[in-house]
Amino acid sequence: PARLLVDLEGSQVDLSSIKGISSELKDLEGVIDRLKIDLSGAVTQLDGKVELEAREVKWKDYGVNDSSVILSISKGDMQVRGNTLFNKAPVSFQGGIDRFIKAPSVDLRGNVRQLEISTLRAFSPELERMDLQGKINVDVRAKGKPQDMAISGKAWSDSLSAMKEQFGRTSLFFAYEKDRFSFTDLSLTWRGAELSGQGSVSGISTEKKILDAQLIAKELDSSFFSKFYPGINDYGMEGKVSAEILLKGDPA
Repeated sequence: PARLLVDLEGSQVDLSSIKGISSELKDLEGVIDRLKIDLSGAVTQLDGKVELEAREVKWKDYGVNDSSVILSISKGDMQVRGNTLFNKAPVSFQGGIDRFIKAPSVDLRGNVRQLEISTLRAFSPELERMDLQGKINVDVRAKGKPQDMAISGKAWSDSLSAMKEQFGRTSLFFAYEKDRFSFTDLSLTWRGAELSGQGSVSGISTEKKILDAQLIAKELDSSFFSKFYPGINDYGMEGKVSAEILLKGDPA
């Protein structure tokens, strides 16, 4: 089998010099401030370490700052550890990629703290239409083979706004696998009411998305409804109401 021996150390590596390798890299900009590569062994059973540091790297409209990544490789398996700032939000990640050259299998965990969600609008037209704003925190895990990855995690925020509505403390668990996004244990505060729910959207990558969700609101009093219809207070209504909302079909 082919063998490899690399002992390389460099600084101020201009990323524009590698744009020609792939069309996917044509929008890559920035400088690797420090790079150290120490690898040896059969190509499919490498041992060694790769370290890099970069103050600023940009791809299209997005950039990361103050990045540090360490790849530790043993017998063709890779351990990953790193941290960066994404849109000023701290991000850290760690985990492993087994048989990363031959048949990669990923198990990576990461988290982001206090990310301004409005900076992600370019990722999805839906975010633009919803005018979603606020800072979110996310813990996420990606596991499986690259072509069949399962992603799961938790997201939460102290305050969000969307479509001119304000939401208080919000949290949910989420998962994505086999073109299906699902969420559970949704909890949020809206107009003074406590809401909970769960649901899913199938066919994420297709034009025939299918929504199936359940939302529950408990202990709603007349003050909640008066925000939609101020005149309701004239009826002197008393008591509390619970409601269940079922959403099914095309989310568009």
